[in-house]
Amino acid sequence: MRPTKYRKIAFILLPSLLLLLFSLYVWTSEPVSGQNLKDQITIQSAGDWQKPSDDELRDKLSDLQYRVTQHDATEQPFHNEYWDNKQAGIYVDVVTGEPLFSSQDKFKSGTGWPSFTRPLIGKQVVEKTDFAWGMKRTEVRSRNGN
Repeated sequence: MRPTKYRKIAFILLPSLLLLLFSLYVWTSEPVSGQNLKDQITIQSAGDWQKPSDDELRDKLSDLQYRVTQHDATEQPFHNEYWDNKQAGIYVDVVTGEPLFSSQDKFKSGTGWPSFTRPLIGKQVVEKTDFAWGMKRTEVRSRNGN
């Protein structure tokens, strides 16, 4: 089976941005046996998600979250909130609240940051390639939170 485009990208996500862009919304109830988490949510159209003002973001986010989401800072691998999280749920953009990834698509990449095989809805994410740290990296960002 040939790896998908998003599987390749997931191996080299810029995890720090991913971790802080996306906070995990943990569902209060377990999915019904055999039912997919993605089938339990209703996702608004991409145009419905609004990025708050800079002042609102400074009040809402921690200093590290603000630097990572707004100024391309990097969070340490293996020392972050979601890298080894195994709870079922949806990862959402910490800036806009827009749902981006399902825990059902999460896999252990060994990078120290959460990695996913695909987004919930492809049009809600954008890819950004950088060559920092002497390597090619592709990060996946929220379309509306950046």
